[in-house]
Amino acid sequence: MCLFIIGTVQHCRLAKKFESLVATDSRFEVLGKVTLGLVCLRLKVSATHRRHFQLIIEPSHDLFVNRQ
Repeated sequence: MCLFIIGTVQHCRLAKKFESLVATDSRFEVLGKVTLGLVCLRLKVSATHRRHFQLIIEPSHDLFVNRQ
């Protein structure tokens, strides 16, 4: 149980750190409050650039990309 709690706390800290990095990049928009390590963001570039981003990110299965 302690390992889960420590892991969760570290995960949440990393999410907050990621949010702060994304917030400084004009190509992204943070869409909501970061809770429990979930960061929702929008890539503010052309559809071609978004597709390129998806092709790079999705194979790792570390991030979920919603196509809209």
